[in-house]
Amino acid sequence: MTKKIDNKTRVQVLFESGITKPKTISDRTKIPLSSVERYVSLLKKGESLENKSYSPRKHTITPQIIKKVIRKANKFNKPKSLRKIGGETKISHQSVKNILEKEGFTFQRTKKRVIINNQARKERISFAKRIKKVIIDWKHIFFSDEMSIWLSRTKPYGMWIQNKNDQPVKKQEYIGKHGEKLHVWGAISYRGAISLDLFEENLTAENYINILKKKRRLMNQLYPEGYYFQHDNSSIHKSQSVQKYIKRYFSNKVIDWPSYSPDLSPIENIWAWIKQKVSSHSPQTIPELKRLLRQYWKDLNSDFLAPYFDSMPERLKQVISNKGAKINY
Repeated sequence: MTKKIDNKTRVQVLFESGITKPKTISDRTKIPLSSVERYVSLLKKGESLENKSYSPRKHTITPQIIKKVIRKANKFNKPKSLRKIGGETKISHQSVKNILEKEGFTFQRTKKRVIINNQARKERISFAKRIKKVIIDWKHIFFSDEMSIWLSRTKPYGMWIQNKNDQPVKKQEYIGKHGEKLHVWGAISYRGAISLDLFEENLTAENYINILKKKRRLMNQLYPEGYYFQHDNSSIHKSQSVQKYIKRYFSNKVIDWPSYSPDLSPIENIWAWIKQKVSSHSPQTIPELKRLLRQYWKDLNSDFLAPYFDSMPERLKQVISNKGAKINY
């Protein structure tokens, strides 16, 4: 049975999808404004909203424990969450936070800058204007995508640094042989998500068609009256064999997606959310990684996903007003 999504998670979903104003979140979710303001304040500080249990026993914060906390936080190449450090030092995550702040640490999130060229901007604007006329009800669309996740990179997205004038050491980018890698294909809709497809080999046109064959039945069951299907325009999706299959089984219900537009697709927000959740556990094996991915994927019910689909008109509006540049999603 899918568990009910609590208020904290609902707020985090909207916050991570780019909606950061407490009043807007409160209006959409009907959660008291005072609670939303508190949750948003914590999220902006890089803190987790999860209610995780830990031993209520009080531990004396000795100088040795303080040194151990600082030593673990200072490992820039292996950033860890407050809860992870707390578990390793046998104290609460709040105690870890108090120690780090007292020692002059601040939390910084890693950021990426995306630059979209003029041609891609024109295509994005054209798409936004065209799709607004074609699709009225975003509740009848499957957004699909593949992602890859290295087992060695399932780490927190930010870190605590002692000197706020210093820049965090960037995580190394590995090329070639470096541990194990898992590929994931998923699709989400307003009514929920269909089961994940996990595989370790590189995706090919043949593999992609096999995935669609397996998942098309599930999509038809969820939307017997019909639906639109979205995937990006990667070379595999545009291959002749895939296009032939798509034309035969999806008719004219496939959305022609613009290049360089992950910010327009809600499933990209879902991948980011799932990676963040998985990273908080720092899995050590592929089976553990698979278990965590499936565990969090099962939480994607209609209540969880609705805000992402409701945001589509606003995303298109922002693309047009931003002249095709990246939007805040």
